Amino acid sequence: MSVKISATTKLTTYKFAGYPAAGTYTIAFEAINANKWDTKNIVKELTITVK
Repeated sequence: MSVKISATTKLTTYKFAGYPAAGTYTIAFEAINANKWDTKNIVKELTITVK
């Protein structure tokens, strides 16, 4: 799921639907920077506990 549609779109609000139940989840964030010559990306994973 993308939080932001494009680099030129300004994100003014974001509502997260939430997790279906309490528990431990692994979440991932991916950042991408691209132009016509190169693409770079990085993924960061975190473990969270929802109570």
